[in-house]
Amino acid sequence: MAQNSDSYAALDLGSNSFHLLIASFHDDKLRVIDRHKDMVRLAAGLDDDGRLSDAAQERALESLTKMADRLRGVPRRQIRIVGTNTLRAASNANEFMAKAEAVLGLPINIISGTEEARLVYLGVANDFAPEKQRRLVLDIGTNTPRQLESLPMGCVSFSMRYFKNGDISEKAFKKAVNAARQMIGPYVEPFRAQWDEAVGSSGTIRSIGKILAEQQFSEAGYISADGLEKLKDQVLATDNSRNLNIPGLSDDRKDVFVGGFAVLYALFQELDMQGLHVSAYAIREGIIHDLAGRLHHRDKREDTIKQFI
Repeated sequence: MAQNSDSYAALDLGSNSFHLLIASFHDDKLRVIDRHKDMVRLAAGLDDDGRLSDAAQERALESLTKMADRLRGVPRRQIRIVGTNTLRAASNANEFMAKAEAVLGLPINIISGTEEARLVYLGVANDFAPEKQRRLVLDIGTNTPRQLESLPMGCVSFSMRYFKNGDISEKAFKKAVNAARQMIGPYVEPFRAQWDEAVGSSGTIRSIGKILAEQQFSEAGYISADGLEKLKDQVLATDNSRNLNIPGLSDDRKDVFVGGFAVLYALFQELDMQGLHVSAYAIREGIIHDLAGRLHHRDKREDTIKQFI
């Protein structure tokens, strides 16, 4: 795809899917040139020893071959490729990275959980008009501009751990929710009273927002606690994720949906949330804003450091 010198690209090698965003700026507003997503299921390819399977690597490399074609024409210094939780955890990540970088012809940055949280927040913050009120940003992990945390729980890992073979039961759901609440618990007190509104980002949260709006359980772009309870009843009325015939739920998300839903449900419970606004922006938009800022001498990392000081 032909690009120009004003285009920027962000490639997010996530645990569930790989996302590419190519964009430019017009009057300081992000203008999307190209988007592409592949459901790679990288985390599902981790074996008991934490190694990425050959099959998972092949899926990933096939996706990256397509991404490399789409990146042609974008200036190299205006591209950033990041790997997150699964590539941080995989014991043979270096082996996979060598193959992946050969396909892309570009370096891959394995970022820390804190850097991931910062970039997600930066992306979501640019989706909303600047306001004085403080926001809590959730990306199936809890992130704020004053305190940044990334917790090892997500839709793939929780679906695999608590809903094996896609089997759904109330007992399994309670186990998943309790496990998530235990992980969230130590971070609740520092976050309490630190935010005025909550905003959610990620495939799971956007998917839940779409489902609730389609069934009129919540208004569009919003997830209410009441709507979440109604959706919980629908989920637990099904015996297996393959049979989740819920309006608004796409087929390619069914097998990881219940794990992600359990995590969000636990966040609502533990943080005593009544509602959550849904953002269309995520880490990719954050990467592009961050990259453009650095290249034009407006480095958002300096702002973060000043806030910590």
